[in-house]
Amino acid sequence: MRRILTCLAIAIIACIVLAVIAMAVAGPAIMGIFNSTVALTDTSTKFMTALKDQKYDDAYGMIATDQQASFGGNADGVKQLIEAMGAGNLSSWTFTSFNITNDQGTVGGDATFSGSTAKKTLLIVLQKVGDGWKVAGLNIK
Repeated sequence: MRRILTCLAIAIIACIVLAVIAMAVAGPAIMGIFNSTVALTDTSTKFMTALKDQKYDDAYGMIATDQQASFGGNADGVKQLIEAMGAGNLSSWTFTSFNITNDQGTVGGDATFSGSTAKKTLLIVLQKVGDGWKVAGLNIK
């Protein structure tokens, strides 16, 4: 009986040691993924808030430099693009999907607009720039 308890104690201690080692090795990677997702969501929220508040200068500043031309090249171009998508009267949004692959990320969800109960599908494409994320694409259908 004593031998069984000793073996059981050794097995429990070995499991605890292995769990601590696994957390030490995998913990930083897991936290890195969590922090990247938080930053991706934060950038997307700030961008959508700027669009909702019609602060197109702020929104333009969140766009990756190499993608600014595709957004019209200036804040007025962003406004025109948003209006062309039928999103000039954005009222709210919900993010439902997040994906990060290397230095590219996407945030998807739904957007609603003032004066309408219809929802449109929303997709924001982001690229990692330095330690942060910048908007690289937007699709609202």
